[in-house]
Amino acid sequence: MIASGQFLCPICFQPLRISSSYERDIKETGETIEVMVLRCAQRCEKGNALLPDFISPWKQYSIGEIETVISEAQHKRVSDIGTKANESTVYRWKRQLSVRITAAISVIKAIFIGMGAAVSELKLDQRSGFAELESLLDASPRRIRHGGTTLGLANLWLGGRPPPAYI
Repeated sequence: MIASGQFLCPICFQPLRISSSYERDIKETGETIEVMVLRCAQRCEKGNALLPDFISPWKQYSIGEIETVISEAQHKRVSDIGTKANESTVYRWKRQLSVRITAAISVIKAIFIGMGAAVSELKLDQRSGFAELESLLDASPRRIRHGGTTLGLANLWLGGRPPPAYI
């Protein structure tokens, strides 16, 4: 959660301080980025990596790559998709994301309701979980600047509330 330009601990809402950093590789591009680690300055000493919205926690590929591959996998064989990820990785992404997207939709709806902005179920595209997530985020009560991916935007909504969660 960010308040007044200051990062706050998602557990105890006390200010966070930069405690360290580490390098993180983006597998499909070969690039390396520096990720800052913030720690609670007061009570809980909980650490939080400050990831950009194009990176998903615990994933070696960018969210853009994962999103593109999953989208193409809906109408192509996995072996015909142009990605450096192997087939077992793509199948794992499909399994994980179907469950995580369903959960994320529920949490984001609750966040919107908490903001006083309920979303009509009739306006949501329910062809797939991904399509429903896209239409839900399009109906958001507040615009958030993001890197352009649906999963990245969903992670911004999910990570900004305690306890933080991610797709």
